[in-house]
Amino acid sequence: MPDSMFNNMDKMTFNVSVYAPDAIGMFDFVEMSCDYNPDYCNMIYSRSYTPMLRFTVPPILHLDSEVAFIVDPRNAQDMKQDNENPFVHVKVDGNFIDFDERIDVTSWLTTWDENSVIGKVGETQLNETSDVNFLFHTGFAMHQEQ
Repeated sequence: MPDSMFNNMDKMTFNVSVYAPDAIGMFDFVEMSCDYNPDYCNMIYSRSYTPMLRFTVPPILHLDSEVAFIVDPRNAQDMKQDNENPFVHVKVDGNFIDFDERIDVTSWLTTWDENSVIGKVGETQLNETSDVNFLFHTGFAMHQEQ
């Protein structure tokens, strides 16, 4: 699906089926048993629960520097339990960003608003571009196109 169509949708439901070998080794779609609850065979993507990573400041990171992630958690904060941080973790090029001094279980990000989340850079290497993975309890934040 092209991004232009995808970006206009708020919710999509996918019916899940399994592709598995049958008794004689031929591959075919096998229906999942959803007699108890048909919703178990559906996966629902909801844009309102998909956080949006706007940008990072500064754009160039180095060891022991601070970095701010400008993020809109949308409704993902609704999935946070009382004993959990507002997000699971952030990695830049596979390396964790340290939020221990600033984020804990009492922290809350404002829903449907831009929040500045500041962390400390550990291991990193200079790259022209970096791969940022901001993981919330509902999944990874979507990157806003610049």
